[in-house]
Amino acid sequence: MRVWVNQKADRYDTALWIVSTNGGAPRQITGGPRDGSPRWSPDGRTLAFIRSPERDGRPQPAQIWLMSLDGGEAQPLTDTPRSPAGFEWSPDGKTIAFVSREDPTKEKEKPNPEDPEVKEKDKTPEHVSDVRVISKAVYRANGGGYLNPKIHAHIWTVSVPATAGEKPKPKQITRGTFDEGNISWSPDGSRIYFGASRLVEPYYEPPRSELYSVSRDGGDERRVLSLDGGMRYYTLSNDGKRIAFGGVQGHKPVQSYTQPDLFVMNNEPGAAPKNLTANYDFDIGGGIGGDQHAPRGGSPGGVTWSKDDRWIYVNVAEQGAANLKRIDAATGKVEPLTSGNHEVISYSATPDATKMALVISTSTNIGDLFLLDTGSGKLTQLTRVNDELSSQLNLTDPEEIWYTSFDGKKIQGWIQKPPNFDPSKKYPFILEIHGGPHSAYGLTFTHEFQWMAAKGYVVLYTNPRGSTSYGQDFGNIIQYNYPGDDYKDLMA
Repeated sequence: MRVWVNQKADRYDTALWIVSTNGGAPRQITGGPRDGSPRWSPDGRTLAFIRSPERDGRPQPAQIWLMSLDGGEAQPLTDTPRSPAGFEWSPDGKTIAFVSREDPTKEKEKPNPEDPEVKEKDKTPEHVSDVRVISKAVYRANGGGYLNPKIHAHIWTVSVPATAGEKPKPKQITRGTFDEGNISWSPDGSRIYFGASRLVEPYYEPPRSELYSVSRDGGDERRVLSLDGGMRYYTLSNDGKRIAFGGVQGHKPVQSYTQPDLFVMNNEPGAAPKNLTANYDFDIGGGIGGDQHAPRGGSPGGVTWSKDDRWIYVNVAEQGAANLKRIDAATGKVEPLTSGNHEVISYSATPDATKMALVISTSTNIGDLFLLDTGSGKLTQLTRVNDELSSQLNLTDPEEIWYTSFDGKKIQGWIQKPPNFDPSKKYPFILEIHGGPHSAYGLTFTHEFQWMAAKGYVVLYTNPRGSTSYGQDFGNIIQYNYPGDDYKDLMA
């Protein structure tokens, strides 16, 4: 998926492109302007993606579309009242499972449940109040507006048509008064796994994650995992006997920051997860903060099993960089798959996991597509989408520094100097401070830093204590002391 700025409309536009793993120029295969989240069918002949078309100049609800690589125009697969999300192909390629919220029009034309209801049903009110009655602590979402507590996200499936133009009717798989999401098929296609919370207001409770499965036709719901903590993503092994997931183990007393780890468990009732990286002091699944991560690209990658189920591939944030590692599913041994001063932003693998497609960003490159051979570790660049733009700019790499703070702790930072920097001259200085506070600057493209340096400023950005990618103790040391010693790190 390629993203570009539509200056006239003041928005990001997106379209799908394709490039050969053997080299060659990329070519555009969809027109956009709101195409994203592409997913290959298991046989590699059909591409499913999310498209939000326009009607009368206004974007319509996004739907799942299909495009055959044998030729022909993309065709819509769904036409749901609420946009589908988080869709996944079944292993046999005949069905797509997705998550969608219930149809609000099925509330029998009742007033909005957050508005006062009309007591006299046959009487038309002279005035409809705009007052909302709020009964839950979380009642509004950024961008989505007010939440309707009576409308829930459930799992649906839809058959993939054998003939272009057919539009099968989706089948609802789950129902009830709770939301489901984060779906995945079992390797044999018989069940659909999903994450859910069965608490009415879970934000009042300590974090807890639960994983369930349901028959592909609905029913026979089973609880697979109940974790005291937060589960981020999961993947079943190729034989379906184990589940690997990234997450955060619950801790008492509660910590301000708990480093994410990689867990593995047997796929059977009552199985306990094993923390494979308890002794590996970096962030599993972590990334680096930048201001140019592309929208609408889909998930960043999660965890991937090797074909023989011996290794688990996952992204790791380590001292301002993010690289893929392979972790032994039995012993927890960690080995590098990629290395370098960059950020692996997202990735996906071929069905046998012998090849992986990676999006990699550096301090001077917004992001390009690379091919990784997981056996040899060979990394091949496939695209150079911003070469024309970069040739017109004078982008410079930052200078990495480590310095000693007031109590002897080592702090990592970077100095972005203006192009053609002259050490004999004085320059205005800007100190950048990241938010979070549990996040990290690092070796990824950040337009703001390059722009300020181009304007003649020396820019310093650092990761003071409390930042991620430096271990559990470094990240949590500011608990009950923020702001405090982190300020001293910035001023040292």
